[in-house]
Amino acid sequence: MPAPDSTTYDFDESARAGSAGEARVAAHLREHGFQVTLAATLAEQFAGIDMYATSQEGECRSLEVKTDRLAHRTGNAAVETVSNDRTGRPGWIHTTTADFILYLVEVDDVLYWPRPDAMRAELPAWERSCRRFAAPNRGYRTLGLLVPLSEFERVADRAVSL
Repeated sequence: MPAPDSTTYDFDESARAGSAGEARVAAHLREHGFQVTLAATLAEQFAGIDMYATSQEGECRSLEVKTDRLAHRTGNAAVETVSNDRTGRPGWIHTTTADFILYLVEVDDVLYWPRPDAMRAELPAWERSCRRFAAPNRGYRTLGLLVPLSEFERVADRAVSL
């Protein structure tokens, strides 16, 4: 997740933090009886799918995991609307095909389970009421909205402590 208050976003560091967050989420799901299968192809990853979780009843859901290392301090979730402002590549809020976004707020260890469609339905209101951020990368910026965690929790199907 781009750090809205950093000078330059470090993709490699963010990827490491994201992988660690995905591992924590997968472990949490397994502890609660889910069978977890990691996405195996680039096509799945480009579709915004990091893993699949199958319940004991056999219900399978595709999941995209986001790890936020600042939300515990800022009180906001970073919702990426534009991944790359130079190419115009849309952010994950527009591109994910996952059934759920699992949004991990580190330090507080809270995991929100919003459905992308529920979040997309809120985008017009969030665009009017939420602060915007621009995270500088090497040669481009990632753009998005800083959505209060209370709003995030309101649209989430559930919020759980890890």
